[in-house]
Amino acid sequence: MATLGNQRAIECVITNLIDNALRAEPKHGAILVSVHADGVVAVTDHGVGVSAADREMIFEPFWRKSDATPGTGLGLSIAREIMDAHGGRIWVEDTAGGGATFNL
Repeated sequence: MATLGNQRAIECVITNLIDNALRAEPKHGAILVSVHADGVVAVTDHGVGVSAADREMIFEPFWRKSDATPGTGLGLSIAREIMDAHGGRIWVEDTAGGGATFNL
């Protein structure tokens, strides 16, 4: 499956998701990046996950659940804007066993 778009912009989205997953992943854990047959790219971690109440807020500019980790709260907002500009979408699901899976 081929996808047309700005390669650098999509790379930035995936890099941001990997960076977030690495910060969420427990010590000695592993994140998973996969590309499914339908073209969905998934970045999976096994951290605390994203509560249902926070799922829409995480894509708002400057929203951060906690100041415990570094960041400006712009990464997921920018990722959503890039995906929207490409006619795609970004969403989060629970990871089986705990954690979050971000899909593009």
